[in-house]
Amino acid sequence: MSHWSLFKFGGASVKDADGFRNAVRLIQAYGQRDQIVVLSAMGKTTNTLESYLDARDQGDIRASETLLKDLAMAHEDCLKDLGILDDTLIAELKAIWQGLRAVKVEWSYGERYDATVSAGELASTKIMAAALEHAGLPCHWQDVRSWIQTDGRHRRATVNWATTQAAIHQGLQSGLYVTQGFIAGGPDGQTTTLGREGSDYSAAIIAHCLKAKTLTIWKDVQGVMSGDPQLIDDVTLLSQIPYQEAIELAFYGASVIHPKTIQPIQRNGSQLHVRSFKDPEQPHTVIGDFKKLKPEVPCWIEESDQVLIEVSTDDLSFLQEEHLAQVYRVFADSGVMVNLAQHAAVSSLFCVRSDRVAIPEAFEALDQSFNLTIEEGLVLTTVRRPDEDAHMWLAERGEVLLEQHHGDVTQVLLRPS
Repeated sequence: MSHWSLFKFGGASVKDADGFRNAVRLIQAYGQRDQIVVLSAMGKTTNTLESYLDARDQGDIRASETLLKDLAMAHEDCLKDLGILDDTLIAELKAIWQGLRAVKVEWSYGERYDATVSAGELASTKIMAAALEHAGLPCHWQDVRSWIQTDGRHRRATVNWATTQAAIHQGLQSGLYVTQGFIAGGPDGQTTTLGREGSDYSAAIIAHCLKAKTLTIWKDVQGVMSGDPQLIDDVTLLSQIPYQEAIELAFYGASVIHPKTIQPIQRNGSQLHVRSFKDPEQPHTVIGDFKKLKPEVPCWIEESDQVLIEVSTDDLSFLQEEHLAQVYRVFADSGVMVNLAQHAAVSSLFCVRSDRVAIPEAFEALDQSFNLTIEEGLVLTTVRRPDEDAHMWLAERGEVLLEQHHGDVTQVLLRPS
């Protein structure tokens, strides 16, 4: 295990100047001598950049320029609120926004997307580095695209672990670093991204390559709870989670943990801490090499915005293995995430996560060979170690469209009542 530690701050923790000030205080109070800070874009910046890209693609230049102007002003106002009036830094931020105009319309959507949304992380880390320097904490600003190396696949790139590890170690010095989550560098120097909400994964990649002793993810919640307190009355903090349990919770959609985050941490035996940036002294969650979950209670995971796709053959003949192989290949190529599936003789049902790009792409490919129906606006609820009360609660939530039981896991796809 190395002497490096990592902090990851999400967009909610740096949505404004007060958020940056608080992050600086946490780094001062809890950071180590050799510390890497991984940062998301400010607040809803990624959503705004997606809207900017949509407006540009639709030829609405006026709307796109308004969105970009408002975004640039919000970041500059944040700097001013922090008391940082640095002409060089302001010029660097302007260059980031100006660079979006160089994104070419003839590029693929994925290439345009990655080149556009990456501006949010570049801008937020420029502000964070300046805020740390302003507070008397000298730091290195690092472009993560020269560290995390991937293939050329856009919006969900695959990490090249060997080249990434070599790149991170090359030229690394002791001290404090600030770098970006979510984004990476492709084989030809182009910008790629690791999937939406992939900033936690970025931190885990760096932690793995450095064999860091800890990775702390600062959230607006106390830690990983046994369920969403807005939905479930009796939830509790999971203070200790074994790696395998955390992987299962993340796979089923626990929003606090990104699905890919745990495995790189587990390979090193590092610990992952999930703490509240609002009240850092509260008890929190530690994910590590533990024997069992503490406390051992039912765990609830709810994912809204689910889509149910029914696939059948044109002539209503039996669905054979080769048909299912074709469907899954299209889903994989399009980036459609299947959360639940059920197969019958002449049709198959797939519960997938809503995606305004991937699902239409998959539909276009499958429509040539199959009959397709789709229903949106559904809710998938997963319960690990369900008790009798859990089954009664699920029955009252809405109309059950799919239900599956596997070991100590129950999954139910509901049409909300």
